[in-house]
Amino acid sequence: MEKSELVIKYEQMFFLDKTKEENKQELSELFENFSKYLINIGEENLLWGKCDFAILFIPLIKKLYEEYGETDYKGVYVDFKKWYDREGVRWEEEIDNIDLLDYMGLYIQYYKSK
Repeated sequence: MEKSELVIKYEQMFFLDKTKEENKQELSELFENFSKYLINIGEENLLWGKCDFAILFIPLIKKLYEEYGETDYKGVYVDFKKWYDREGVRWEEEIDNIDLLDYMGLYIQYYKSK
């Protein structure tokens, strides 16, 4: 089976590392569609404190897709923003040097418990 241009694009960016071949096309489409969605939201709306969701979305979308079969990227964004606005800010106040990936880990724990 020949790889699509989209799969090749995301392989070249190393976003599909360790992804099963049969999942690469769908995951590439999710990345592409979600990228366009974030562009439409506007960069000024993606920055919340130290957390820039535009940076987190690739590992977050990949993890949620591979572990939970999640394909509703708009729902992920909306849920993440609700969580961050409600609970994430408290973490920022308590931890001075929180890493962006810590936010993703916290969100995935929240998502798993839904």
